[in-house]
Amino acid sequence: MASLLPAVLLAAPAAAMNFNDGNWHVTVTTEISGMQVRPPPPYYYTRCFTKRSFQPHLAPPGAPCRATNLRTHRDVMTWTLSCSESVAQMSGHGRMVFSGNRVSGTVTTVSQYPAEMQVVQKISGKRVGPCDVQGEPIEGKPLRAPLREYQETPVKP
Repeated sequence: MASLLPAVLLAAPAAAMNFNDGNWHVTVTTEISGMQVRPPPPYYYTRCFTKRSFQPHLAPPGAPCRATNLRTHRDVMTWTLSCSESVAQMSGHGRMVFSGNRVSGTVTTVSQYPAEMQVVQKISGKRVGPCDVQGEPIEGKPLRAPLREYQETPVKP
């Protein structure tokens, strides 16, 4: 599920959004309810986003979830997530608001397996400068390596 989020900023139709090309610092925080697990720590990354680099998908190829009902109205983008039953019964929705040099939004998913659980991921980003000629951030590497795996850690009541 966390792998869906980095693609969110790539999904906005460039011509319709109030979005400035450049080097963006993005923060993703996760809240989990319905199960006694500790959420993963915040995820931070810095990446060059340009109107030319946008891609029309919210999930990576081969992912079990697909974005549907993608809608944009002025500076707001919304979508729903449909997931294959082989993963579990899971569904969700997202909403992003673009405002030139800032972006904010949420992605909410609900799963029925192994018990009902809701995950809310809050996304915020700000433009921190220009990209270099190759489209890479001038400042360089991500602030923190992407989280590839997350193991549930019980939370003491």
